[in-house]
Amino acid sequence: MSNPPPRRIAEKLGAQSTPVTESGVVISGSSGKGPSYGLQRLGQLWLWGIALLAIWGGLFTIAFAQGDSNNRFALLGIGGMISALIFFAVVDLQRRRHGVITDLHDYMLAMSFFFASIGLFWGIRYAVALSASADISYFVSPDRPFTGMESTGWYPNANTIYAQAAAAALLAAMQWLYLKPMEADSRNMNTVSWFVACVTPFALLLVGLGPWVNWSEGYVSYEIGIAMVSLSAISMLLAVESNNGLVFAITANIASFLTLIYEIVHDAPSGAAAGGALSLMVFIVIVQGLLAASPRLD
Repeated sequence: MSNPPPRRIAEKLGAQSTPVTESGVVISGSSGKGPSYGLQRLGQLWLWGIALLAIWGGLFTIAFAQGDSNNRFALLGIGGMISALIFFAVVDLQRRRHGVITDLHDYMLAMSFFFASIGLFWGIRYAVALSASADISYFVSPDRPFTGMESTGWYPNANTIYAQAAAAALLAAMQWLYLKPMEADSRNMNTVSWFVACVTPFALLLVGLGPWVNWSEGYVSYEIGIAMVSLSAISMLLAVESNNGLVFAITANIASFLTLIYEIVHDAPSGAAAGGALSLMVFIVIVQGLLAASPRLD
């Protein structure tokens, strides 16, 4: 049997490697493999990391800054909320038009959550000063009378911690209401958004490391203790709702370390024993044990 001409072999190979649609259109140069998004996702990861560093750096700068006036907090609050609304509007428009959230829009939604937390927390701080200017003394310490909206040395009492913690709980509820329905469609990408929603209460606790201790006269007061346990529980509960065991493990560990950090920076009141912040770990461990048994954590 003689071998077929080389030309026929080439034609046969060409016919096998060149896909043809039903309408007769030849698709050239296609290998049957989808495009690789490795470099794209790597670039997104780098950008997300840089953005996180910038935001956290700004948060800590604001937290430990000295000399800011009360009106400055209004600018921080308004700027944060406007930035959050811009990011959220872009993402929600994408979701309404196409029905799904992509990886890129997941990052943008997470950025929206971050800016919303900045705007809300510092907006509450401005509202506290505004209430003090209206002669409402609930947030004013008798030892620190209110000195005006343009003053730079005044700070409120520990009741402000309750206001900011309540704002964090409200923000967490709104984030849950937006993210939870997305789980009905497996095409939605919302892992980063869930993670940011879970760590936002911890962001308030970290930022409050400076102001909250000052508002509580330098030690871990009942206000800080109640806020720390409540916000840690909210964060871990959101992690359970995300159905992600890794996110829950991260939040549970952060909650434990926060008690150590607060114990290091605070001063026990005169005549009291040290360990006030560490005692809060008992309640946090109880919450961890109750939530860790959830079957939704994979």
